Amino acid sequence: MPEANLDALRTELLEYIDQRLHYVQIHGLTWSHLSGVGHRSITLFERLFRQVVANYFARYSVSYNDDVRHRSSGKPFDKLTLGQLIDCLRQMEQVLAERDHTAKPSKRFLPKSLESDLSSVTRSRAVLFHPGADDLPREQLVEEVSRVLVAIRRTVSDPLFELKRNL
Repeated sequence: MPEANLDALRTELLEYIDQRLHYVQIHGLTWSHLSGVGHRSITLFERLFRQVVANYFARYSVSYNDDVRHRSSGKPFDKLTLGQLIDCLRQMEQVLAERDHTAKPSKRFLPKSLESDLSSVTRSRAVLFHPGADDLPREQLVEEVSRVLVAIRRTVSDPLFELKRNL
């Protein structure tokens, strides 16, 4: 995906989150609307994150199929879960370190703060998408959707997602 399209997707996601965060925290949304906001935010984020990871693979001439797939789940790239995409970035760091013949990765894509936010999004995804989500009390749903919106906002604001700055 061209970087202009990634920037457009990033902008769309940030605008969506900014608008919805206000409504989730201030206005009394229905349970189904809250659930929809959570699902749409995570779906947009996963789409963006998958494209960002693919972009970094291309930028650093790392092949998922040749260099990383055997180190991770073995699934095709387009079938990877959010957690597996995060692991792909860790594996790519290791591939680049091996190419440079260093013991530690010299290129860090995932600082601890970003890993923490990505983990928060992954946990919220598990809560909102898996069986039992329909049984969440409204108050817990408000808390979960607010948490995931804030975590996605922080994550997408990380320099990892600012593609043109990372050339």
